[in-house]
Amino acid sequence: MSTIKASSILSVLAGAVVLLSSCDKENPQQYKYEATFYVGGNVAKDAAYIYKGNELLYRLDDNSTLSGLAVMEDGIYSCGEFWNLDANGKLQLSGPVIWKDGKRLDVDFGGTTGSIQNMVKSGKDWLCCGTITGDDGKNYGIIIENGKVVFRSGDPVSFDYLCLGASGDYYVLVTDLGSVELWRIDAETKQLVSSETIASQEGYDAWFGTCMYVGLRDIAVGMWKMNLLDGTYRSYIWLSGSKGLVDLQENSSIESLCFFNGYCLAGGSVYTEWNESGSPTSSKAVQWIVNDRTTAMQDFSIGCIGKSQLNLLMNYDDRFLFQGVRHDGGFQICQDGALLEEIKTPKGFNANAWEVTVEKVPVQ
Repeated sequence: MSTIKASSILSVLAGAVVLLSSCDKENPQQYKYEATFYVGGNVAKDAAYIYKGNELLYRLDDNSTLSGLAVMEDGIYSCGEFWNLDANGKLQLSGPVIWKDGKRLDVDFGGTTGSIQNMVKSGKDWLCCGTITGDDGKNYGIIIENGKVVFRSGDPVSFDYLCLGASGDYYVLVTDLGSVELWRIDAETKQLVSSETIASQEGYDAWFGTCMYVGLRDIAVGMWKMNLLDGTYRSYIWLSGSKGLVDLQENSSIESLCFFNGYCLAGGSVYTEWNESGSPTSSKAVQWIVNDRTTAMQDFSIGCIGKSQLNLLMNYDDRFLFQGVRHDGGFQICQDGALLEEIKTPKGFNANAWEVTVEKVPVQ
């Protein structure tokens, strides 16, 4: 595996703002793209936050974790979980929650404990998936559309990630007893169309899904292969078709995926230091570029303070490639490797979700 700096080898744009000329030769007009970034995350044992650039929009519930974000015409929706504290200040079981404009929505999740994962948009609709503990004490996967549960798994499994296909169908990353499955659910009938096991537990090696991206033709899934005895793990990418598994490297953590300009891109981190007990104490943000089964790694830790991780990737309309890097000093937003904006967040802020709006405006 080769290592290269975070540069514009995949670039379709020269910078953050691009000027365009209209086709009207008699009255030429130039335009530029302006991007607005919304970033959501949390600080452990504090609260979840949503930022619009460097402006703090909302401080959500105490002891809450934000995992999904969608900017809609009627407001800003987010999802995640909140934790109750016992008399000794220890965290208890988590409860699922969905917020609109910083306030909780009254949603019947079909259970009072569990968590909600990422959030996606489909036209004027928003969806998210999660895992709820049923009355029998077992976990069940659910899909929520516009505040209503529209699908619940028949068997006990966990729903870890949700994507929409080109047809509009739902693709769900599912964990079942140390194995990872890919489910396809019909968007109209809300019925399970297919399920495929993409990684199975072998001995003490269990698999856990971390992220997914569904493109026009291909699907990519990010996974950890963890040894249940010593807790060590290694990151892999599963690619649809006959491509199979791509082994990233030891001491790596994959957190995000997308396709862009013919490449599969993965974001995450590589651990660089450990304490005496073997737990990682330092990491650097990286991006992997996958071409067939060949990978190259880009270093995104330049300018970061302390531990860093490229945990958010976005292909915006096949025009822009955005990267989000969290580190001990804040949150960096890059476009194709070039720094666009630095959001000053509280110490320990864990950015988990983002949204971007892009407008084409005339140059005065």
